Amino acid sequence: MLKQLYIQGITAYTQGKSQQAAQHLASYVAKSGHHIDAWKILGICYFDLGNYPKAIQAFEKTLQLQAKDDETWFNLGLCYLKNNNWLEAIRCYTACVQHNPQHWKAHTSLADAHKALNQIDEAITHYMAAIQIRGLNASDLLFKLSQVLLLKGAWQEGFELFEHRIALDTAAREHASIPRWQGQEVKGKRILVECEQGFGDSIQFSRYLPLLHNAGAQVLLACPEPLQALFQNAFPQIQVLSPGAQIAQASVNYYTPLMSLAGLFTTTPDHVPFPQPYLSAPEASRKKWEWISHTEGLKVGLVWSGNPAHKNDKNRSINLAPLMAALPTGVTYFSIQKDDKACPPPRLTSLTNDIQNFADTAAICEQMDVVITVDTSIAHLSGALGTPTWVMLPFSPDWRWLLNRDDSVWYDSVTLFRQHHIGDWSSVFSAIAQQLPIQKVP
Repeated sequence: MLKQLYIQGITAYTQGKSQQAAQHLASYVAKSGHHIDAWKILGICYFDLGNYPKAIQAFEKTLQLQAKDDETWFNLGLCYLKNNNWLEAIRCYTACVQHNPQHWKAHTSLADAHKALNQIDEAITHYMAAIQIRGLNASDLLFKLSQVLLLKGAWQEGFELFEHRIALDTAAREHASIPRWQGQEVKGKRILVECEQGFGDSIQFSRYLPLLHNAGAQVLLACPEPLQALFQNAFPQIQVLSPGAQIAQASVNYYTPLMSLAGLFTTTPDHVPFPQPYLSAPEASRKKWEWISHTEGLKVGLVWSGNPAHKNDKNRSINLAPLMAALPTGVTYFSIQKDDKACPPPRLTSLTNDIQNFADTAAICEQMDVVITVDTSIAHLSGALGTPTWVMLPFSPDWRWLLNRDDSVWYDSVTLFRQHHIGDWSSVFSAIAQQLPIQKVP
């Protein structure tokens, strides 16, 4: 009967029935607690079911019986990673690579955990170890390495490895068959630039378009519709096209993804083009939103969440209620949060329903005395407009904000408010509230 419980558990596990397998195996180990494989598979079942506390118990019991089981150390690390317990995850992954130095996944997870704690040198070490094991065709790991190098400020090496993002891009690049621009002479040439990734990325890296034009190139920009009016106004010398526009490839000399331009123009933290304003709202959009200028008091725009599909959105987005509770009264607050479906609190005027595109949002930002935002596209838009912009950053920030500074090398008008402890937004809200003046500064 006891052996039958084990067989039923293993059979259910191989059939993908984790719940049934866990029930049989839990009954089995309760009566025969020294069966290593039963504990190990029970832990895997609990992990698959999302029951991480029980998975931890099962894996720890496995390791009591077989302390050198590298795969169980790895699985235990995954459990702690799910709970954002980075220190325990590091302990487990370290044990894993001690028992199996060739475990590239453990090296990668170690690097991820160190990165989450802003331990950048350690992260670099383990990404490089994983790459050495996997080989230089590991574009996913090379891209991860680029992120920590860029965060550290090693932009020459970082931007070179940043190109591996293209191999990971699941979206079809319609014009990739055109010869890539790698810094060749462009005077008198036609070059097609393609926007990529998020709207904020396109806004941030659009600063490079005038550099191509100034070098004598005729620049065509394949650009998402919500950005077209904004870019047409800011860069009248650039031909803005819809991404799916039919282009005679023979008429174009070169092609480049927009975000590759930073490396091609040898950008460093000490040499970023156009940290001063380089975007402006179209006049028609300004007229649409000029009524804001007639409202009284200090005008503050708020953005508290980004695209929920973003892989790091749970760390960068915040809840509106505690932010509003921390902010002082006597200020006129506007929601410039796109797709704001929540009922705004009494002190917040929502502008969402009338925002059609980024030209609208730009005109609104220009009317604000301060824009307070999480790390999303509005941070880049407001910064590129020259509006005073306060960006709330999680403890482990995106690479472009670097570390240990409250200013931005990308935008003169941006001030950074960083978490000092993982998940602690209250200190960020308090710092912002203390610096927010009640009256407009003449």
